[in-house]
Amino acid sequence: MREYKIYKLVESDTMRVRYVGATVQRLSQRFAQHKHEALKMKFTHKRHWLRKLFTNNIPPKIELIELTNEVEWENRESYWIDYYGLENLTNARKGGSGMVFKKDDSINRSAIGHYKPIVMLDLNLNYIREFESIKSAAKYLNCGLTSITEGLSGRCLTARNYHFVHKDKYNENYTIDLSTARTNVLFSHIEVRMLNGELLIFNRINEVSQYFKVSSSFVSMWLNNTRKFNKYNIKSIKKIYYDIV
Repeated sequence: MREYKIYKLVESDTMRVRYVGATVQRLSQRFAQHKHEALKMKFTHKRHWLRKLFTNNIPPKIELIELTNEVEWENRESYWIDYYGLENLTNARKGGSGMVFKKDDSINRSAIGHYKPIVMLDLNLNYIREFESIKSAAKYLNCGLTSITEGLSGRCLTARNYHFVHKDKYNENYTIDLSTARTNVLFSHIEVRMLNGELLIFNRINEVSQYFKVSSSFVSMWLNNTRKFNKYNIKSIKKIYYDIV
């Protein structure tokens, strides 16, 4: 199972904890991204705080809090944000998948999508069972939500050696070609190779969109090779999967 690091950013002079985050990257690499975002990207409360420290030559420290996994990282990140107190931090919210600003109707559609019933099939398309939501299926399989959504979207076709389909699209005549499906794999991260050779690693599509200041749909089109990305100095972008042992 993928290892996640829960970390904190601490002011060097006051030793106050001002930010709690989660990453699969090396802490030094995540720290470099924080610095780049603070100096190059549009202000948020966190970036304003970081830019002030970097420009005054008193950079914060990044410290490991604990190691966790792809199932528990959101709960553990939220726990530590509560522990240090959201009012004392520069976090924009109480942990989880990050800030995505949407209109109310978009939020409702997203919520409804996560709570649509889904059906689990084996690799021979035999019915196994039904779940009330993606979250309940992920909990049953002890895996992240991304594993299920990748399968439902058709990008991966399988998750933990099962195929999933929304209940409203399933019937006794349901069929799909799984011969090319990648089995025994889970989504790991997104790798972006820049023209200068630098390799950037992101946990989610919305992290890529925030970093390059484009929409998530743009990033999806980059990943599907349906939109060019040369003007962003990107050489290649791809999703990385890892084998389930």
